[in-house]
Amino acid sequence: MDAIRLVSAIIDTLSIVLNTATAFANLPYLRKLPPSSFLIVFICLCDAFHTLNDVITVCAHVLIPDATKSVCKTTAILSTLGGMSSILLCTGLILFRYLVIIHEISIPFWFAPSYTAVSFFIILALVSIPVFLSATNETYGVHPTGLICTVVWYKTDAVTRSCTRTRPFACAWSKSPLK
Repeated sequence: MDAIRLVSAIIDTLSIVLNTATAFANLPYLRKLPPSSFLIVFICLCDAFHTLNDVITVCAHVLIPDATKSVCKTTAILSTLGGMSSILLCTGLILFRYLVIIHEISIPFWFAPSYTAVSFFIILALVSIPVFLSATNETYGVHPTGLICTVVWYKTDAVTRSCTRTRPFACAWSKSPLK
């Protein structure tokens, strides 16, 4: 188990260093970058944030085992925020490249910051759903490897499992035990 944590720590450290170096080196030139490069800078920041969150999860599990339940509630939300941000920005990057290469449309500079802002707003709305559902529910716990926080399926009832897996929006407004 310690070898897995060591390899994970090395990979995570490299990821954080490379992503933050790439992003911070380009931050002063954001206004001069084309829309696709603008998105790449924010993808690097989101990936660094997501990886840093994973490192915090492992450190909390190793250093403070009693606090892992409360840490998992926070890091699960932050992990979802970082992961979804990265995925949505990658989708925007694919969309921009498709429009530029296939349809030969020139994209104005303001479109990339607007897309980024709207993406973050949507993601923050999605990530806040579990917070509004229930703060006391023990839906998240540390995986047996101690590397990630994950859904604790054996401690949840059928409604919670189906809400977590299939339809979080419907459950947010229904009369579920998650409220």
